[in-house]
Amino acid sequence: MTCAAAADQPEITVALTSAVCRVVTASISGDIDMLTAVRLQASLIDAIDLHQPRVLIIDIAAVAFLDAAGMTALVRTRLHNGQVKVRLVNAQPLVAKSLAIVGLAVSLLEC
Repeated sequence: MTCAAAADQPEITVALTSAVCRVVTASISGDIDMLTAVRLQASLIDAIDLHQPRVLIIDIAAVAFLDAAGMTALVRTRLHNGQVKVRLVNAQPLVAKSLAIVGLAVSLLEC
């Protein structure tokens, strides 16, 4: 699944693996910022609604930048369905530090 972007908008890609044992992995590539956060959130919520996973693993190895709008999108995704555990994995050091500064590392990052 790729979040469609207009010609003047940055691209963000969400690649889903099939749901195995009700675990879905979404691999994200691109910056998650105010220009891409809404599209990312919509794609992740669509994945939750479609696959009904127990766990949504969001692999952010290919995300070099995450701003407050991106963090808000991740939190809103987590709150969309209280039965789904949302975990971020493979965060680059700068992204992990940003999540830690605002107190989201404990609730979202998988160590």
